[in-house]
Amino acid sequence: MIIKTKATVEDYRKLPEGAKYELIDGEIIERENPNMPSPRILHQELSADLMRILGNLVHEKQRGNLLHAPTDVYLDAENVVQPDILFIETSRVAQLRKEDGIYGAPDLIIEILSPSTGYYDLKKKFHLYERHGIKEYFVIDPVCD
Repeated sequence: MIIKTKATVEDYRKLPEGAKYELIDGEIIERENPNMPSPRILHQELSADLMRILGNLVHEKQRGNLLHAPTDVYLDAENVVQPDILFIETSRVAQLRKEDGIYGAPDLIIEILSPSTGYYDLKKKFHLYERHGIKEYFVIDPVCD
């Protein structure tokens, strides 16, 4: 009989610093490894454009805190994610933002799909974000035919 133990935040914190991992429902997911290519240029361009546009709005109106990957978002003892972009309203920044990450549900999460992360972004993370009360979750698919 094989007993699979779920990983926790403590296990996640023991992973190498700078590596792209997420902890989803107790499963450690390696987002990038030597056998996987870096995100595609279009992914990076979309991320940069969104950060510039949203960043200008957030800064101009002093609306809150806008961050990009990799930023650890600790949702509970078995879930730590690194969304491409996240936003926290000003009234909640002090409550959620700590030196090593965000603790709790951001107000907005944006994920840009890539071949290696699409399943998690569309299925696992969607349900995870819904369970944790993320107000807005946007998924961008950069592949257009």
